[in-house]
Parts: sequence; structure tokens; C-alpha cells
Amino acid sequence: MKKDDIQGKMLNSIDYYNKVKGSFVINNKSSNSNVEIEYFVDTIKNNSKSVGVLEGSFIELVHNGSSNTRLEIDKTNKVFKVNKTVSPEDLSDLDENESGKSVKSRYEYSSDGVVYVFRNDPTYMGIASESLFPQETALWYLEDQSLWSIKKRTENILGREVVVIDGKFEDYYVKNRGATSYKLWVDIKTGILLQLEEYSNKEIINSLYTKSIEVDRKKFSKTNLNENIFNVTPPKGYKEITLE
Repeated sequence: MKKDDIQGKMLNSIDYYNKVKGSFVINNKSSNSNVEIEYFVDTIKNNSKSVGVLEGSFIELVHNGSSNTRLEIDKTNKVFKVNKTVSPEDLSDLDENESGKSVKSRYEYSSDGVVYVFRNDPTYMGIASESLFPQETALWYLEDQSLWSIKKRTENILGREVVVIDGKFEDYYVKNRGATSYKLWVDIKTGILLQLEEYSNKEIINSLYTKSIEVDRKKFSKTNLNENIFNVTPPKGYKEITLE
């Protein structure tokens, strides 16, 4: 697998799976934070759901592609927000332009610097995109292909075949992230980021670890990805937060 192939898969991962269910945990040593996210995503119907504790609150995010509605529920404080989203037909995106999905086209260089070109996410999956649609990692970490290499072309994580990438950060990221190098474990078939480790003096200071994942199964364990789990009806007894 060539570098452009794996980077391109990461930049366009939502094109390579239909339904996925799983969980991952993000650890950040500098902020002493540990966030575990459970997710359910259907890229055909643009449905998504993610659940986890964010900034001390138990948050549930649900997007229903049929009604173009996103519901955010704070179960700790018993409040919710409802937002209308933009339908895929109305999104200005790269989806209809295959050449626009290429690695090269996702960087626009000028005398003022670089502009990173992101695809829209019609599923509105939120923080689950850190793993399932890892555009930021692919664009920022892998921008200079001379600074990273494919260490292993075949390794296995949770039954998924992955490619392992070793890389060094540019000076800008060393200053801002406190890490000097990183390692990525990327699912070969889908471009999903299954694991990430950032290092400072060989010590792991930031990480993402997938705890479970099921991709395009006919039947998913415990909870199938049917319409019921993407219900955007506000819970009874909760207060709505509105923009004034």
C-alpha cells in the first residue's frame, strides 16, 4: 500500500463503510482527561449516535438523516438542544468530484500559508469522527510524507487488518502538542483510525484506543443499527436550551 493510498482512505473513510458500531477511549496526559465514546453510524441513511462523558457531563448526540435533525442530550443536567442540519443535497461538498477527494487536492498552498480542505460529514457524527472520519489526523499529521513511513503493512487489531504508520511531528506541532513523534494504526479496508499514540521522550502522552468495533455486519451485537436508536424525540422532563 502506497502512502497516498492510506492517507486517501483516511481522508475519505466514510466512503468505505455503510454501518459501524463500536467504542474508543481518548487519553490526554497534559489535561489528565480520559474520554470514552460509544458510537453507532449509518452512512447510507446519514444517521449517527454517540454517547460519552464530555467535560463532566454524560452527553448523548443523535442525528437523524431522514428529518435532518440533531439532538444533543445532557443527561447529567437534564437539558437538551435540537438543531436542524443541512441535507446532503444542499451541502457544498467534494462528494460528486472524485478528483477533489485526492490527497493533493486537500491542500491549498499560497504565500499566506496552507488551507486544509475538509469534506462535510453528512452524518454529523461529532467526536466519533476522531476515529471513524479522521480527516484532521490525515491532513495535519501526514501532510509532509517525508516525515512518516509505513512500519508494518499488516497487523491485527480486534480482528481488523491494519497498517502501522510511524512519524515525526513538524516543529509547529511539537510546540503546540508537546509531542515529538506518533504512531497510527489504520484499518486497511476503511481508513478508520483504530489506534493512535503520541510520544514525548518515548513516553505516551496522548492516545486513542479502539475498544470494540463492528463494521457492515448483517446483525450487530446487542443493538442493531435500526431507526429506533436514531430517534430525535426530546426526553420527557428535560429542559430545552435555546439560542436567545
